[in-house]
Amino acid sequence: MNKAFARNFYSSPSSVGNKFRAKRIKPLTDAIKQIYQKKGGVSILDVGGKIRYWDIIDKDFLLYCKVKIVILNIPRENLDDDTEICTHTTGDACDMQYYNDNHFYIVHSNSVIEHVGNWSKMKSFASEVRRVGKYLFVQTPNFWFPIEPHYMTPFFHWLPRYTRISLILKHTLGNRGQADDLNDAMEKLEGQPRMINYACFCLLFPDCTIIKEKFLFVTKSFIALRMAQL
Repeated sequence: MNKAFARNFYSSPSSVGNKFRAKRIKPLTDAIKQIYQKKGGVSILDVGGKIRYWDIIDKDFLLYCKVKIVILNIPRENLDDDTEICTHTTGDACDMQYYNDNHFYIVHSNSVIEHVGNWSKMKSFASEVRRVGKYLFVQTPNFWFPIEPHYMTPFFHWLPRYTRISLILKHTLGNRGQADDLNDAMEKLEGQPRMINYACFCLLFPDCTIIKEKFLFVTKSFIALRMAQL
């Protein structure tokens, strides 16, 4: 599946992916309301996010609830400009020693934990986001959903390693781009997201309620929710 298809399927305002995000965001907007009513303002840490993601929530609602969002990413070029709602910072989500316990009312992360690396890194990520936030909203794709959401290709993540290498050498899959040569293909695959199953996600977030997000009766992704203790 090429980049145009992936964009239309997942990134455009009318895409299937955007509709899923708009639906799944209700627990988050409910939490924002509750925190604002009790505290008069809402601090959010968005781990690994992008500013355009927050377009799914009405800007006037965010302003009314005095929401301030810190978007944390690894150091990279071309960070988005700050706005009256969102500011940007860089750091390591697996080691957020610069934030105290319960530093934010809400910690949010959408499709990030599968990108951090091996199981040890995932445990560190989960531990840190649970530590620095009172309310937790963490989403990740399900390994057992048949379409790999990053490559937008059926069964890609279930295929043998060298079959996947062959595919990315020959085709542009999703928004990942076709590999230039074998070395590029190996490096792309080395950095491939590591999706996890329900049992592993529950193990990472033992104090959270785990929601199964369905598509055509199949679990597409998981969401870990933990209500704020205010």
